[in-house]
Amino acid sequence: MKNIKLVVKTKSKTYPIYFGNNIVNKAGWLVKKKLPGVKKICIICDNKLPKHLINKLYKSLRKYSVTICKLTANEKNI
Repeated sequence: MKNIKLVVKTKSKTYPIYFGNNIVNKAGWLVKKKLPGVKKICIICDNKLPKHLINKLYKSLRKYSVTICKLTANEKNI
């Protein structure tokens, strides 16, 4: 799978969501390039995301204030 950017449009804002191969290691580079003024980042993920990937995210985003919100994947969240 190649890297993909999905643009989400709401009534008040437009924001990108990136996903694809090796995206965890590229997270810091993407933020720096695409969102240069950002200092705080919130990552929303499934609670089954392996700990080693979360650690890679923190490492890639070490220059930012990072909050990771874990959700339980089930039909009630939809």
